[in-house]
Amino acid sequence: MMINNIIVNTEKMNNKTFIKFSPSFRSGFVMLIVFGVFLGLGILAFTLAFMKTGTIEQLGKNIDQNRLAVIAHAANNEAVAYFKTNVNIPGTRIFNCWKNMFDTPAITDLPKSLGEFTFDDADPLANSKAICDSIPGYGIKLKTRINMIVTGKVNTKRAPAYIGHLEVKSQAVDRKGGVVEIKERRDLKYVDLRDFFDKYILYVKNHSFDYNQSQRRLILTGIPKAKINWDGVYSRAYLGNRFHPKTDEENLIGGADKLPLFFDLDHFRSDCVTFLKSLLNVDPLNPVYLDPTDVNAKNSAKNVTFWVKDPSIKFNSISGISRNELYSYSHIKEHYLKIIKAAQDAAGTAGSDVKMKSVAGAILDDYKNASGGDYSGCSVFQAIVQTFIDNWKYFYGYTTASAIWNLDDGSMSLKTFPKVTHFSGITTYGAEMTGGANPYNLERYRVGRMPFIYGRNGDTPILFEGNLFFRFFKVAFFDEFTTKLSAILPGAFKSSASPQDLEVDFFVSAIPLDFVSPKSSIAAADFLRKYRPVDSTSWAVTAKPALSSADQIEGPLMSRPVDCLPVNRLLPAKPLRMIQGGTKANYDPKNGPLPFPEQSGAAGMAEGSRFFPHFDLPAIAYFYKTPQDFVNERVTLENGKKILNIDGKIFIESGELKLEDINLYRGQGMIILGKGNCTLASLRRAPVVAGGTSVPATLRIYLSGGSFVVAGNDNPVVIEASLIALFQSPPDPSKQDYQGKLLAKNHNVKIKGNLIVDFFFTEASTTSTGLPLNGELEIEHDEEIFSPRVPGRISVGTVKTFFSMNAAGGSF
Repeated sequence: MMINNIIVNTEKMNNKTFIKFSPSFRSGFVMLIVFGVFLGLGILAFTLAFMKTGTIEQLGKNIDQNRLAVIAHAANNEAVAYFKTNVNIPGTRIFNCWKNMFDTPAITDLPKSLGEFTFDDADPLANSKAICDSIPGYGIKLKTRINMIVTGKVNTKRAPAYIGHLEVKSQAVDRKGGVVEIKERRDLKYVDLRDFFDKYILYVKNHSFDYNQSQRRLILTGIPKAKINWDGVYSRAYLGNRFHPKTDEENLIGGADKLPLFFDLDHFRSDCVTFLKSLLNVDPLNPVYLDPTDVNAKNSAKNVTFWVKDPSIKFNSISGISRNELYSYSHIKEHYLKIIKAAQDAAGTAGSDVKMKSVAGAILDDYKNASGGDYSGCSVFQAIVQTFIDNWKYFYGYTTASAIWNLDDGSMSLKTFPKVTHFSGITTYGAEMTGGANPYNLERYRVGRMPFIYGRNGDTPILFEGNLFFRFFKVAFFDEFTTKLSAILPGAFKSSASPQDLEVDFFVSAIPLDFVSPKSSIAAADFLRKYRPVDSTSWAVTAKPALSSADQIEGPLMSRPVDCLPVNRLLPAKPLRMIQGGTKANYDPKNGPLPFPEQSGAAGMAEGSRFFPHFDLPAIAYFYKTPQDFVNERVTLENGKKILNIDGKIFIESGELKLEDINLYRGQGMIILGKGNCTLASLRRAPVVAGGTSVPATLRIYLSGGSFVVAGNDNPVVIEASLIALFQSPPDPSKQDYQGKLLAKNHNVKIKGNLIVDFFFTEASTTSTGLPLNGELEIEHDEEIFSPRVPGRISVGTVKTFFSMNAAGGSF
């Protein structure tokens, strides 16, 4: 059989046909297979050789690009770190680009670049340059550009805020011309950290009951004038009166918001001695003593009354008192009725002298001219009135609550001095204020010792806002006298119609002049309550003085509190005050107190209870769900100490913010806690960076639904921060549960910053939430809060909002 010219033999076996090749054919086929294998191997070897060359080259290019990408990325990271480190430090070129943005007109034409910075070989990023230098032979050049861009303004009501982004672009180029450029963006928040409350050392919205707490001390130390940049501008304090307990007094003065608050001077305390010298131009340490007839009374007044304007004043030298007023004076009537009673007894006594009976009868005949309680038609009564006018001496002196009541033990029991008859007129003060079903004003009887309002030494003035007055007390009496009572009677003998002279010994004991409250029914009729001059010196007045009449505190003859001197009378005449926006204006303390916060401007004053720290959510740099999330991210451990890192405005939704184991913080910013308390032990700013290139850290903590709780073992607990606890939306703002406050928890506390609260107290009556017995709460106004050197803060977002990499060529 011929198959393709190849002869083969065929065999049939078991009905199957087989082809058999000849031996020569088999050898050729093997050769063909071997040749095919070698051909395949050759093609494979050629292919592998070509692929090796391309792959190696491509891998090399990838490595070069990755190297450049890593370096460019490192440069971006270093540039961001450089920006974060320097953007809030005065003197750096980045800081200088935006330092005045909050003190100039609003930025317009947005978006707008605030500054662009390029780093190259002449001005390298040190760490990235070191990486380039560590790779020899590649000649890598690096260039980085930073750009701060403002894209929008937050519509804030007070402090301005802006949003924008930081654009960072780094380009790495090697000697072969390879280039990689990486560009990224991060959010920026530009916020002015200054707040409405910064100028206040203490701001209290609601009525407080214990500013005059004698067993616990409040010490306010304002900014020393030498450190204030504006002449005449002082630290200020606002003491509000919202939720004042209901009183009869508010009905007389036109509303509870006009009710006054008082600081009780203590003439035994050195700072108060200084104040009294300034207010009254007297020296409480060298007083003129009262000189009544009774030796015991004279000795009792020594070292107790700090000032006596005149040892005694003759009653007949006091102008403006009519005889008709004296006719109704109860003490004169009492003496007349005693004579009538004696005449009645004498006329009815058996065996009495005829003449005595006749005199008694004449007195009784004269008494018939009385009409009810009006004795002005009686000759004997007229003689008695004249005798009082001719012989009375009026005494008055000034003292303070510490001389009248036992304050140190809190008992308010009377001391020895007011128990002496001559000075006991002031003892009716408490009963008049607190007695009856509708007390005149219970709060007026919360007397004590005023806080240290100008620091411990009384030398750092503060401008006060609110209806706030100093208080001390006047004690007054008519001195005793003995004389002859002379009267012309209608007839000494019944058988004679001719008038006869009557002359008898007449003794009048000292008469304390009791305090009578304005609500008393006798107040209007009693000449002792009428404002009248007692002499011709600067204190003399002819009408009821207005609260502004600081020189006109004298007037009523009775014992009384002297409580119409505004606290700001201690300031120099017409000091400057700064209102919102940096405007300065003069204020004359003689015009009375400043009832509203003056920073709200001269027009359209708002009540102090209406102010809150202002923040807008777009200006918030960091948001946290819980305080623990905040602590986990913003607390670092350095040298065994926990440090809180503050950066701009930080918002925490709700929870208990426990910072008692954190004692240091750095940065500038405000923590805003939506709801919850904040527990603090000593918390101080971390030391500034060596070399003076940094500024002190500042921290404001705003609790919009909670209170500050003091913890720790330090004595005192020192907190260097602005503490603000004002309930934003309380269910019932009149209840203390819904009022922000400082709970000292039996700790002495020193705040270097300021304190802004709804409700203030140093002592709690039922729990240990106040200061310890004889404890102190000292607030020292921090000048970095009052007038921060760096008012604004730029915060950099932690997330890249844009990222791109370009290896096709650079853009700069």
